[in-house]
Amino acid sequence: MSVLEYKFLKINNTNKFKVYLITFISNFILFYSPIIFYFIKILE
Repeated sequence: MSVLEYKFLKINNTNKFKVYLITFISNFILFYSPIIFYFIKILE
């Protein structure tokens, strides 16, 4: 985790933290879903 992210988490309250978490998870899914899909195609 970068310094900027750490400061962001320290400053903000729980509500904003939840938004940050949801954003992070959605970005994570968007990034990894093509990779997961690719592996599924290989395994078939």
